[in-house]
Amino acid sequence: MATFNLLTGSLEGSIGSITGQKWKNKHVIKTKIDGRAPHNATQNASRVAFESLNRLAVDFSRLFWLEIGLDASKMLKHNAMAKFMAPVVSNHTFEPEKCLDNLPEFSFLTKFAINLDASGENLTIDLGFSPKFSDATDVIFNFVSISTTGQIASYASFTPINGAQTIPLNVQQFAPVAFVIFANFKIYGRSRTERIYGGPIVGYHYSLEEQLTGDTWIDDKPIHSRTFIGSIDIGPANNVVTIGTIAGLDKAIDITCPLSESATSYTLLPWANPADGRAWYVNCRKTGNVDITSTRITSGATEIRNVVVTVWYTKV
Repeated sequence: MATFNLLTGSLEGSIGSITGQKWKNKHVIKTKIDGRAPHNATQNASRVAFESLNRLAVDFSRLFWLEIGLDASKMLKHNAMAKFMAPVVSNHTFEPEKCLDNLPEFSFLTKFAINLDASGENLTIDLGFSPKFSDATDVIFNFVSISTTGQIASYASFTPINGAQTIPLNVQQFAPVAFVIFANFKIYGRSRTERIYGGPIVGYHYSLEEQLTGDTWIDDKPIHSRTFIGSIDIGPANNVVTIGTIAGLDKAIDITCPLSESATSYTLLPWANPADGRAWYVNCRKTGNVDITSTRITSGATEIRNVVVTVWYTKV
């Protein structure tokens, strides 16, 4: 309820969204701002990014507070960690691979490589150095994978002894989105923490072996890829050739297949020629078989065509 003073011309109290009051010895009238207006896309993106940052800061504070070595004398631990990890939010986007960018680079690192081993189940990390440590506790490497929402999906620690360089990690365990590695070590009696790596779990390249692409599908499963090379005789009326099999296939996401049309050109399948009733196409069956099919109305002479098929897929 509001009252209006006719002598002074002042309004005190509220009527609807209007409020009258005295401020700095002056009578003022204010209107309430409707805070129910929807956020725009940029505001929503920023909110999601900072929520993810806070989740990551809480997880790192719980698991690696001593290793990171921050000062929490003037603020809560997770606030100190969030301040330290500020680079993960850039242009309203959450980039978890940057969470340790404020750490110094690892002093002993000469090269770095992540590869998928022959089994297709483990990552091999080559740290590119082989110092001799006097004590097995002198250095510890910490491996952390982070989800799109800022949660630590998995982590592991490894202590190299006598300069061990390769460290096997389970692919499915360390697949989510971003992957960071940092080291804790003692030098001249003092402890240090330094950053080794931050980025996708593997660098993508075409390969005849199964590999992770570094991306995830809409169900958050990691995307794998594999290339198959084979050939097919397109002379018979109907011919199906299996050129490879994907073990544990869940969903085929994308397939590319150039087939050699002649000695000078390639044709991307599927392809059909209504004039003579010929068609060629590629199938990735739910059984995991990758098939090339050739059909035509009447059989013809033997014609061998080479095929290169690359499949992107998720696994069960």
